[in-house]
Amino acid sequence: MDKETENKIESIQLFHEKIGELKNSSYTKFVSQNKIRASIRYNFVDKFEIIKNHPDEEAIKSLVLTIRLFIQKKDRISIGNILSYMKDLDFDNELIEKYERGFENLNAFLDSTSVIYNNEVITYRKIIDVFFYGYFAHVDKDKYKIYKKWLNDYSGFEFRKTSLLGALNNIVRFLLFFENAISLELNKLKENDFYK
Repeated sequence: MDKETENKIESIQLFHEKIGELKNSSYTKFVSQNKIRASIRYNFVDKFEIIKNHPDEEAIKSLVLTIRLFIQKKDRISIGNILSYMKDLDFDNELIEKYERGFENLNAFLDSTSVIYNNEVITYRKIIDVFFYGYFAHVDKDKYKIYKKWLNDYSGFEFRKTSLLGALNNIVRFLLFFENAISLELNKLKENDFYK
């Protein structure tokens, strides 16, 4: 087997392993048992309270570090790269078609409007970008400024954070949906002595 093919198989194996990590994460366990939400409760005078149900910060950070591998185009286990490897390795056509359609739908969702803030359309992708690269995973100067601006608008911040979690949930659902099918295809490759 040539080195390029070997690298593609190893990447798909790693992709599958990382999906397993997501499946067993404290974040995924939390969302399987709880509904993520944020709402505002007003009292009768002038105060309001944000009621939220979010996983703890540590669970979110841990998830972000793993999810980042799947969504960064340059990463060898990005969702898009895995699609390309599956095609190159002649995975089941039905699986490839479902995966490709799911990937297109996921991208359409991420590019859809989450909120309009000060006449600016903010997509789910931008929310991910700002939280990932302005706070959780890196501290890009420009993204950090946006993050701090959002943070100073407490009620708006909690709703954007809830949008972030909703977007992350969609990515996790996409990945978990294909976990077993990818495992079956890897096993077929093993059975056919494609790799050992």
